[in-house]
Parts: sequence; structure tokens; C-alpha cells
Amino acid sequence: MTSTFQTLPENLILQLKRFKVTPSMNIVKRFDSVNITPEIEVPTELNDRHYKLVSAIVHSGLSMHAGHYRSFGLDLEQKSGRQWLCYDDDIVKPRSTEYVQEKLKKSSYILFYQKQKQNEGERSSSTRTPHPPA
Repeated sequence: MTSTFQTLPENLILQLKRFKVTPSMNIVKRFDSVNITPEIEVPTELNDRHYKLVSAIVHSGLSMHAGHYRSFGLDLEQKSGRQWLCYDDDIVKPRSTEYVQEKLKKSSYILFYQKQKQNEGERSSSTRTPHPPA
């Protein structure tokens, strides 16, 4: 039996399980490296099934009881749409794609993908969000 989606959301939000409960009931953080792809395609018959990573929340710290959350987001106001911004409390700094990819491998917690409309063979953003959720 094959399942398929009848509709897809404009925004796809994925949460990675970075914490686990041990047999002794302790909660520990997982540091597994995860390959985060900048674009994903949902297997379906629908046309608009391509998504682009536009934001992510990372957790730095050794446990769920200690650490710090930061957010990375694409500056969608920029024409290239390739400039990443790091939101760290009240500080916002531009970051390279390579820097963001490296942080996401071991620290990503929540990923925000935005649906991309197919327009004459090119992908363009279906909606424009000026800044990611913090």
C-alpha cells in the first residue's frame, strides 16, 4: 500500500530529536552528525513539492538543562536569497553558508523549510518572510 499527500503545507517544520532518555531515566543530549540538505523534495504527485531551508534553531550546550538557543535565517529581502543571518539574543550577524551548515550538522534542533513554486523550470519563493521566527 502506497500513501501520498493530497496537499502540502507552505511551510514544513521538522524537529530533530536531540535529547534522549537513558535506561536509568536520565535525559542526555545527542551530538550525532546529521546531513541537513538545503533543499528537499517531498515524494508526491503534486507539482509544488520542493522546499528550501530558510531558517533553523540550534542548541549549544551539554544538556537540556543548560545551554543556549540561537536562530539562523536566510535574509529573504536580499535578491540572491543566500545571505544567512544569526540571531543570538539581541545580536544579529551575517554568516556564511558554510558556517551555518557546520553548525546545523551537530546542533540543529528545529528546521524551517519553505515551499518553492516551480516557475518555468526555476524555483522561486512562494511567500516572502522578512525574518525567521526567533
